[in-house]
Amino acid sequence: GLAPLVPGGSNASGVRLTPDGSAFVHLEIPKHEIYVGESIPVQIHVGMRDGFVASINGLPKLNSGDFTLNNLSHQPERAAKVIDGKPFTVLTWRSVLAAIKPGTFSLTFETPLTVRIRTRPQRESTLDDLLGDPFLQNIFGATVPKNVAVTSPEAPFTVLPLPAQGKPPDFSGAVGTFKISTDISSAKNTAGDPLTLRLHVNGTGNFDRVESSMLGADAQWKTYEPKATFNPTDTIGYRGEKIFEQPLIASQPGTHTVPALNFSFFDPGTRRYETARS
Repeated sequence: GLAPLVPGGSNASGVRLTPDGSAFVHLEIPKHEIYVGESIPVQIHVGMRDGFVASINGLPKLNSGDFTLNNLSHQPERAAKVIDGKPFTVLTWRSVLAAIKPGTFSLTFETPLTVRIRTRPQRESTLDDLLGDPFLQNIFGATVPKNVAVTSPEAPFTVLPLPAQGKPPDFSGAVGTFKISTDISSAKNTAGDPLTLRLHVNGTGNFDRVESSMLGADAQWKTYEPKATFNPTDTIGYRGEKIFEQPLIASQPGTHTVPALNFSFFDPGTRRYETARS
């Protein structure tokens, strides 16, 4: 029979093959210490030895309820690689990982595969190994398909809480590195006609928590609720620009000034709250 597909020893390629050498699941992450709500880009590699894995039967699955996996790429990247002298097909998915609570965790992924297992005793399959052609083995009925779940090695994670000290009143939960700028649709306008004030937030992080109330109550301006659009610059929504647009109407004719806007976030690089000002 087939030995259980659990992580085996690491090899020169840095991945852990299953004991039969047919497959692996490998998680590539930029760091092992993150903050609650922080998004980090990850890559999930599924390697299948050519001729020994018949099919992949589903997407990589996160084995933890303490993390979220967002924007998993619909189509994986495919590459041919040689590992321990054997040909492999490696599928790579990109995604964004985030933790929902503080603590110490171990993270694993698993992927359902169909592998080909031997039906003849090892001593009778020596010639097959010498030939090194699994397709010939299949033609002569030396293997049968078997559904298995291949699991990645455990990845330890420390998740830190966001500090209570120094939290700005307008902090909305944005964690990352951001810069802001503003512009207005026109410097001149007819009294009573609306202008559009725009706030641009650029950077990397959890853009789903990037929020702004824009310009509040002001004696010079009648303001309306802003609307937001997000323009990612990568396939997983980790990098990009979020644009807030707010209609304004001058309360009376004359020369007016649009007040500066602020945007507060937590920067995991500096480990403190930051406030960007336009």
